Amino acid sequence: MEEPKFTLGQLVSLSLGMSFFFGVAQISGFIARILFRATLGPEYYGVFAFLINLFVLFHGLNLFSLNVPIIARISENPSDDAFYRNFSSQVFSTSLIIGLLLSIAFIFGALSVTQEYVLIIYLALTMILYATGQILHCFPRGRERFRPSAISLVLVGLVRIILLVFFMVLGTTNLLVAMLVYTLPFLAWWATYLYLEGIPSLSFPRLKFIVSVYSDAFVSHLYPLSLQIPIVLGIVFLTGFHGFGVAGDFDIALIPYYALTSLLVGISFVIISKARKMPDFRSTMKKMVPSIFLPIFLLCGLIIITAYFVDTPVRIVLTILSLPMSVYWPVVLLISIGITTHVLISFLVSYFQGLGVIKPVGVIAVLCSFGSIPLQIAFAYYYSIEGVVLSIILVNITIAMLLLGYGYRTSKDTRS
Repeated sequence: MEEPKFTLGQLVSLSLGMSFFFGVAQISGFIARILFRATLGPEYYGVFAFLINLFVLFHGLNLFSLNVPIIARISENPSDDAFYRNFSSQVFSTSLIIGLLLSIAFIFGALSVTQEYVLIIYLALTMILYATGQILHCFPRGRERFRPSAISLVLVGLVRIILLVFFMVLGTTNLLVAMLVYTLPFLAWWATYLYLEGIPSLSFPRLKFIVSVYSDAFVSHLYPLSLQIPIVLGIVFLTGFHGFGVAGDFDIALIPYYALTSLLVGISFVIISKARKMPDFRSTMKKMVPSIFLPIFLLCGLIIITAYFVDTPVRIVLTILSLPMSVYWPVVLLISIGITTHVLISFLVSYFQGLGVIKPVGVIAVLCSFGSIPLQIAFAYYYSIEGVVLSIILVNITIAMLLLGYGYRTSKDTRS
């Protein structure tokens, strides 16, 4: 077999590079959430957490994992300018139409829980702009140009920090102002695209072409949807069973989980584009397990052990941050087990997607997620935050085990 041209070292280097830019944007978001929790209070922050998590879910439905078919098709012939322009115009036009429909659904869904009319309408409009901007950025990535995405992520982080400074100086506790500070920086995706790529063109979507693209995207989206469903439903269940305050505390508990996984999120950017140049599944996993995954698992075990002995100082820190002790063990479990399985799943799914093996892995993930809903309802009702976290971890572990089994059984087939 021909020696692979893309090495594990190159994969790690590129992945960490993209993860750095994701980290710049994410860290500002984590700082904002902690600050909002302190200024808005438990109840209003719970409303913020509910709306922003619903926003993320609907944004994901609009984005729809179009990055997979876009990057795959563009990378097959990156120099075909005519196809590039036509493809981007078709997908962009379609995403605007779908985004409008989703924004209407978002408005009705959010108003059924909270009557924040102005805030909800603003989020619905922002969702369209944010999703279409990210979709457009997938096209240069198909040509292995990561610069537009990297710049936009840096701008998101910098603009949010600047707005947070004004938020702190003004000392406001207004929920709408907090949401503006959090979401306005998302428009950096549009700013960088217009500056670096120019004005996108509109065209009447050709149904046959769009259906083929969205069919590929649908099965690709099953995986991110399967990860988002337990989190969003956790917010919903906790709100219904225990109130907005507990739902807000759960959102705070998710911050370290999001923070640490974002440090490695660049791996999906790179693997999808480079999977065909990587070794087969068995060879890849043999290299990854001893060099990356085994040390991570050992570190996570050490975190759990250490957590038992630092209870007192943690109570002091949580008191300073005005947070209940009930978020401590959910945070520990998410860091130690949730992050490990999340990183493993992200690698597995991106690898399969890059090889064009999309449907089986997506189906595995989404069936596990939907199948866990009864368990999550019971856990949320009886065990509150800890129960939701345990259900998320169990879903991740199940998905990871099934994907590993699938990969080892079909390793030779995926390379043919």
